[in-house]
Amino acid sequence: MTLTDTTGRPRVSRADAFALLRLGLVGHLLHVGLVTYGIHWSTAFSSSLILACGPVFTLLILHWHGHEALTRGSVAGVAVACVGVVVFLSDKLFGGHWQASAGDLVLLVAASFFSYYTVAAKPFIERLGGVTVMTYAVLFGSLPTVILHGILFPLNVYRLHEMLKLVKQVEAASKGDMSLDWLKPFMTERAISVGETLFCKGDKANHLYFLVSGQMHLQEINLDLAPGAVVGELGMLAPERTRTQTLVCTENGLVLAISYEKIEELYYQNPKFGFYFLRLSTARLFDNIKRLEGALHERDEEVLSLRKSLAS
Repeated sequence: MTLTDTTGRPRVSRADAFALLRLGLVGHLLHVGLVTYGIHWSTAFSSSLILACGPVFTLLILHWHGHEALTRGSVAGVAVACVGVVVFLSDKLFGGHWQASAGDLVLLVAASFFSYYTVAAKPFIERLGGVTVMTYAVLFGSLPTVILHGILFPLNVYRLHEMLKLVKQVEAASKGDMSLDWLKPFMTERAISVGETLFCKGDKANHLYFLVSGQMHLQEINLDLAPGAVVGELGMLAPERTRTQTLVCTENGLVLAISYEKIEELYYQNPKFGFYFLRLSTARLFDNIKRLEGALHERDEEVLSLRKSLAS
């Protein structure tokens, strides 16, 4: 006889509540979680085929608990199903598809958990009703997820604050003056002396430099660099990451250096620096194009002047 409360609904005892908690964890939390990960690692066809092995696990669990005897036909069916699963999994294992094989094994475990859930839930459904069992199992199965998100809530609030802060930095970067002052704490000092070559054209590029004092000269384009200049950024964008110019010190001074690895880290962490680096590199490329156009124009004028002198 099933006990009911004043509303006529089945009364759930403490022992039943603990049993339903176990069912919720196995049938909802573990089963659904493992199925999700298994499908992610495996394929849709493999997932549907392996999850169809649930009746095999159900039959074995029923026999284990003494609820159902195994006949010759059921034994033969279970054997054929097991052989088919083993053959299906071995093909992936021998082929070296480790991720898909792991997904198939996870799906097998998930299928066994759901089979246990169906067998264990049967007497509770008969005694308490399907709606009551499903409600308690779903609620109890969701408890770990609710607790986890409750713990993560402060972290998510902090991340939201950081994202809003990054959005403001993007807006500031798009309208800013591209100052490098905020980047200086990430850079290391290096003294330079007259005649010192910091790098040559074709060298492997690995650092960007900020000139604090002194003077430097880019030989290939005949350009003098004064304090406040940034040099070395184009090497990071070069296809083989090699230097495109030769940089020589023409006056004693001091530079700040930062590695490309640190630049890449800052690029992904701080959009303000990302916008700055993009604008800096673009400005340098346009400046080089302008210098090249000027050199070509001067050459054309010289050729034209030479032709006129020869014609006269």
